[in-house]
Amino acid sequence: MGDPDSEMWKFLIQGLGLMDDKPIEVKGCKISPRDLLLKLIPRTLSPQQMIKLVKE
Repeated sequence: MGDPDSEMWKFLIQGLGLMDDKPIEVKGCKISPRDLLLKLIPRTLSPQQMIKLVKE
């Protein structure tokens, strides 16, 4: 990622607190911002999955 992306991630992580582990309440449910972020972002592909994807 280039420099502009780094600033975006810095804002998301520090500015919005998306890596905080202290739970917040959303519509009556408690969840940490970090747990929500990790649930929403795509998983990193394994090397085997990458090779398979390239071959297809």
